[in-house]
Amino acid sequence: MQLLTLWGLGLAAACNSSAALWLIKDRKGRTLCWKWAFVFVALLAIEYASYNGWLNFEWLKNALQWAQNHF
Repeated sequence: MQLLTLWGLGLAAACNSSAALWLIKDRKGRTLCWKWAFVFVALLAIEYASYNGWLNFEWLKNALQWAQNHF
C-alpha cells in the first residue's frame, strides 16, 4: 500500500511539474501548478521517510493518548 502511495505522489508531482513547464501558458495557472507540485513533493518526502522508518508517528500516538486520558 505504501509503495502505491509513493508512486501516486510521485506521478502527481511529475504531472503538475510537466503541466507547469509545457501545458499551462498563463502565469497564475503556472504558479498554481508549481505550488501543487511542491505540496506533492513534500508529501512524497514524508511518506518516503515513513516507509524507510526514518520518521514515525509514535509521538502523535502518545500525545493523543495523553489528551484522551486528561480531558
